[in-house]
Amino acid sequence: MLHNLPISAEGFKLGSVVLAAQDGTLARLGYDVRKLGLSCLGVVTEEKSSKCLVYFPDLKLNLWLPKNELADVQDQTRKGESAFAQLLPLQMNEDVSLVWWISSLSYWLNAKSILGFELAPLRDIWDHNRDDLEKFFQGDADLKCLYLGLGIEELDLPKWHQIETMLGKKLLFARFLPAGMHKLEVALYLKA
Repeated sequence: MLHNLPISAEGFKLGSVVLAAQDGTLARLGYDVRKLGLSCLGVVTEEKSSKCLVYFPDLKLNLWLPKNELADVQDQTRKGESAFAQLLPLQMNEDVSLVWWISSLSYWLNAKSILGFELAPLRDIWDHNRDDLEKFFQGDADLKCLYLGLGIEELDLPKWHQIETMLGKKLLFARFLPAGMHKLEVALYLKA
């Protein structure tokens, strides 16, 4: 069975679940961080020396934040900060926040990059011929979903089958697309 994400003491990395500071950039942008609760959980989609690009699915927001305005939820939990432990999901199920799915899938698939993400009705996310969508999905095209594109070097098929089973009905469908020399994009469409 797949395990939860490893706890990192090295700092932020691709897929780290973070909590934004109550008095930082989000607050200056007009968000009441104290009242938003779990909506202030984000996932690191890119990391540089002093800042991280963080995606907040509940806020439909993607922005660069200084590292000193972020707390790594798992790292803080490892350090014994009980308030952060309450943010960890007990188990991965359909109701878990999208940040945990993005984070977990990045780790499980050993993603080297997050190539894209979008949260919207499936028909708005699908950028190909509308008729082609029916080849992959026969359900309601107005269903709200998350597209997550992960760049990987290779696909471990037995591990993928485990992930597929664990995702269950959360996974609408997946596509495996060439993404350059010796690279692959795993395009996941998850029920939001």
